[in-house]
Amino acid sequence: MSLIYISAVLCTALFVLVGIWIKHKQPERTGGELARVAEIPETGVMGVLLALLAYFLLLAKFFDPSTAGTDETSYRFVAGFAVICAMAASEVLLAAFVKKAIAYEDKLVYIRSFGANSTMRWADITQVKVSTLGRKATFVAGANAIGVDGAKKEYLKFLKIAKAHIPAVVASDDLGKLLARLGGTGF
Repeated sequence: MSLIYISAVLCTALFVLVGIWIKHKQPERTGGELARVAEIPETGVMGVLLALLAYFLLLAKFFDPSTAGTDETSYRFVAGFAVICAMAASEVLLAAFVKKAIAYEDKLVYIRSFGANSTMRWADITQVKVSTLGRKATFVAGANAIGVDGAKKEYLKFLKIAKAHIPAVVASDDLGKLLARLGGTGF
């Protein structure tokens, strides 16, 4: 039973740390932003559901020790699986609330889940990759690549800005097709 308590403490500590991380790593809005693309809101809901699953597993084992068996291995399994669910929930919540792609007049800034920034100037982009059936656009400049996808309204605005700022030789065809497929003006 002590494994259940330890797992509950670990899950709670992890969620507190993630909450603090989200609070401190949220990129502030600046006046020069043209567009900001974030994950769809449903991603955050999935993170909350995973967090609830972690606690549900622990509570189920606490109130009914016969859940998933009665031997010591069952306690290890439930405690471990709850921590894994908490870790997955943490990553999903970080992706939903911290990860962003921000378009400026002269550059693209990508903020990863853990807050690390990548910056790419529009003029430096040498290739734009768009999958045939997917929505994700990958911008390549040298050895750096930034993949962008997100909520439709902001994403369409971002793609229009990218199409206007990236050299036409590099992006016009692929971005135009993606815009047309998503309901933007396209070509």
